[in-house]
Amino acid sequence: HSFGLQNMGSLRNNHDQGSSIKRLSELHSQLEKTPAKCLLVTTLPLSRQAEQTAKKFQLETKVINMLSEGNKHKTILDLLDPVINSLSSCQ
Repeated sequence: HSFGLQNMGSLRNNHDQGSSIKRLSELHSQLEKTPAKCLLVTTLPLSRQAEQTAKKFQLETKVINMLSEGNKHKTILDLLDPVINSLSSCQ
């Protein structure tokens, strides 16, 4: 189920600042053309770039982290439930 969501782009912490700046600029350009509702992140605190992007484009931040230590003994359905809830609210 895609939840009617579309990936606008992704950024990772990267040591190559030149390519990171270019990718961030491309993402901002895409967000200006096609509005989005949520910024999905895997960890907190947000990076400065993620925080600025969320503020600039009024994106609601959703943390999606299925690999944390507390999730070791959960079933796949237990892990998916919070993800599904987060994604559903981004439609």
